[in-house]
Amino acid sequence: MIRLLALLAAAASAAGLRPFDAGRFEALKAEGRTVILQFSSQSCAACPQQEQALRRLSEEPGELTPVFFQFPFSPVDEFCQRNRVGAPSTLLMFRGKRLIGRSAGLYAEEDIRAFIQDSRLRSRGKPPERPKRSIRPKR
Repeated sequence: MIRLLALLAAAASAAGLRPFDAGRFEALKAEGRTVILQFSSQSCAACPQQEQALRRLSEEPGELTPVFFQFPFSPVDEFCQRNRVGAPSTLLMFRGKRLIGRSAGLYAEEDIRAFIQDSRLRSRGKPPERPKRSIRPKR
């Protein structure tokens, strides 16, 4: 079982769909890169098809190609709860530190490509987040 998981992780990282690494994930977000997280499960019927489509998309050349990570879905996992992920085959797209897209159940390559393009377009033109005020103004 452990050998099988190691082989799956090696195959995923070689194809561009990397196993989740919190340090690398945070470093890419700090650089302002586009990152897509796929939450997958062994019992998910759509996840293998989604993984194949994500691998094909990750192999496309270009600076705008997002970095893809795969996270094992668990409803009791703190990371899943913090990001409000309630089902496997969920995709979260980050640009820098901002979440710009969320989708569940997409497995066709064309649909995932459209999700990426729509998320990029919707996130443009939004003002940067303001720092929180430490003092409230008097009224």
